[in-house]
Amino acid sequence: MNNQFLKYSTLIIAVVSILLTSAVAQKLNYSPGYIITLKRDTLFGHCKSLNNIHSGQFVKFINLVGKKKKYYAGEILGYSREGEYFESKKVVPNFTVYLKENIFMKRVEKGPVNLFQCTYASKGLPILDREGRELTKGYSVNTDYYLEKPTGENLWVIRYAFSVTVGKFLKDYPKLAQLVVNEEYVYENLQQIVQIYNDWWKRGRPVE
Repeated sequence: MNNQFLKYSTLIIAVVSILLTSAVAQKLNYSPGYIITLKRDTLFGHCKSLNNIHSGQFVKFINLVGKKKKYYAGEILGYSREGEYFESKKVVPNFTVYLKENIFMKRVEKGPVNLFQCTYASKGLPILDREGRELTKGYSVNTDYYLEKPTGENLWVIRYAFSVTVGKFLKDYPKLAQLVVNEEYVYENLQQIVQIYNDWWKRGRPVE
């Protein structure tokens, strides 16, 4: 009887603890999610929504028993929050100054070509409000895109060289690559381009 009582008491305490953690997390602007460790273990809990300046650098996490921890890109493989998945990548552009070796990127499309969106801070002039007050400390917030194939081939998408670089990256699908080179598809069509390419793979890469 005592063992059964202890068992149920422990269960009740665990459930209450999880509920309290969830309530506190929501008040602190955390959302249900999980992290994937370097050992590929999945830990469930809550991840904090960060502003654009920090979203590529780290994630704040509360596990199911209420323990908080900050993980920098490179310390975990990735995390998920509100149905969105962010993966740690070791592909920082040369002009970035507020990141070291790794950055969290949001996965936008998954398939034979993965499309990631990344937000980071880089050198720039201070941004002023209408009264001339400094809003930033000499950096700008940038949003760029990154393409990756299972072979490891990757491309940091650059707007001014879009047609040439993306066309070359997709050269195994000549028809689509040519449309990109001819600028019938441009930077703003990037997600659509990736979707067309991945669909072509799913159809067995027919000659077109």
